[in-house]
Amino acid sequence: MNGPSTGNMRHYKGIEGLGGWLAILQIFLYISFVPLVLQLLIANSAMHGEFWPMFAQETSEYFVPEWRDFVRYGVYGSLVQMGALLYVLYLFYGKKRVLPKIMIGYLVLVFLLNLGDLYLLGRAQEAFSAVGVPEAAAVQPTETDEQESVRTFIRSLVGCAIWIPYFLKSERVENTFVR
Repeated sequence: MNGPSTGNMRHYKGIEGLGGWLAILQIFLYISFVPLVLQLLIANSAMHGEFWPMFAQETSEYFVPEWRDFVRYGVYGSLVQMGALLYVLYLFYGKKRVLPKIMIGYLVLVFLLNLGDLYLLGRAQEAFSAVGVPEAAAVQPTETDEQESVRTFIRSLVGCAIWIPYFLKSERVENTFVR
């Protein structure tokens, strides 16, 4: 039957549901948990490892505040991103009307966290170059760390470029997140 809704019949309003590009987004959201957990594990081992007292405590002669800040930022940033991601998933599966705005905010948050990580990584690398002890090599951020940080930053930038316009213009998004 064509035409307006009558009784239990629903009027067709276009594509809706968690399929299409939203299915791909769901995969990316779940995959993004992996680096967050890894970051927390790495930072935890750094904060509880043998080098923390040497390089992260103010009383040490080899104190490198930039490295301490970089490690702490990794922990707090990962926790904030993980909390935000869980909230996004809650809204996503609840098909909440506010999700598009929150999702855009989440994408911008991830971009800014990655930008901060890249900045602090550079500061930590510079600071460690001034420390003249062999033990510094064990915890000093490497070129590989920098390359991975740049890749992560670029991925978040591309993610913003793709998903923000999608959430602003998509008919599926408009018809799915209505509760």
